[in-house]
Amino acid sequence: MKNLFLLACFFFIVSCSKEDDPEYTTPISGHYKVTSIQSDISADLNNDGIKSNNIFEEIASPHYGKDGKQVSYFNFDSHGSYLEVRPLESSRNNAKIISFKFPSQHIEYFTNGTPYLVMYVRAFIHYRYELNQESNFFQLINTNPDYDENGNLKSLELLENKDLKLLLTKQVFDFVEMDWVELNMTVIYKKVE
Repeated sequence: MKNLFLLACFFFIVSCSKEDDPEYTTPISGHYKVTSIQSDISADLNNDGIKSNNIFEEIASPHYGKDGKQVSYFNFDSHGSYLEVRPLESSRNNAKIISFKFPSQHIEYFTNGTPYLVMYVRAFIHYRYELNQESNFFQLINTNPDYDENGNLKSLELLENKDLKLLLTKQVFDFVEMDWVELNMTVIYKKVE
């Protein structure tokens, strides 16, 4: 009788499969890579003396330091730079969280007052979302409103080709103007398989 009980327990455990686990992912769940950042106003973010509306290239290209040396600061191809839409396949809950990880300049100043780029930090990382299936626009909810992100997310849209289009306003340091300027930017994200 004991063996029959153990055999029944064994079959019960084996019959329980991953299919019994709830499926939390959505069609938009996953990682997305920035493919384009365009702005309404040109700016020089990499200190090469040339202003551009192509902010993607301004961030991705080498930055020119005070000594003229080139240093790369941000890699859009790095997995750590990808936008993340949860729940993911590995998620244990259905929390709808989105982390944009948008590159934001960290500027410091030499003792003589000359500004320099220290690094890019990732901004806009604490958001919840709801997708309106009819309009394909997201409602974004900042889950950390006390943190100043130096910008504002205007809208996020799921495009017909399944790319994401983000409109945002953000302060950036323009090395030609030697001051902070506000840019209205359009960011395109492509899903990474």
